[in-house]
Amino acid sequence: IQGTPYFIEEFKLAKVFYGGRFEDGKEIYIRHNAYSDELEMATSPYQYASEQILLKTKEVFCELEGVTFKLLPYISKTSGNPEIGYLQTIFEGEHYNVYLKQTKVFMKQQPARTSLERSFPPRFVDSQIYYYSKDGETPKYLNTSKGSLKKLFKDKTQAKELLKNKGSETEVLQLIFSTLDKE
Repeated sequence: IQGTPYFIEEFKLAKVFYGGRFEDGKEIYIRHNAYSDELEMATSPYQYASEQILLKTKEVFCELEGVTFKLLPYISKTSGNPEIGYLQTIFEGEHYNVYLKQTKVFMKQQPARTSLERSFPPRFVDSQIYYYSKDGETPKYLNTSKGSLKKLFKDKTQAKELLKNKGSETEVLQLIFSTLDKE
């Protein structure tokens, strides 16, 4: 099988919050299984596998290398139905919140039907989808194309200037929504 169900395979030291409070003194190592959408726990960063996962409840969330993973309901991009899963907080403002949903999709092996086609081995394929919520509503799909982002602004000239910024998609979204939050 090509790839793994993890974006980061190593267990990393995390801060786990219970009911919004961080319990100091407990060292928990966590990694996100993007295929099953679970946060796996370990007692050592050198552990290879884990049978323990973080309790899947909205009261328990964790911060992993500066990124907060929260179990939240959201409106699915594909089905349009509400689902619950781990979303990474990209931006938190007074009016807007932006989240990233990282998943891995398992693709079955595809043998070549003719000698002109290539066969594909079984593999994990990456998927990254952004969601946003305004004034505390359920997060919904965020189309990150420039045209769609421009529609969020009242002042279209300001939107054009902001969309010219270079950087990673996450950095650009943080800049755009911090400006939108001030409108």
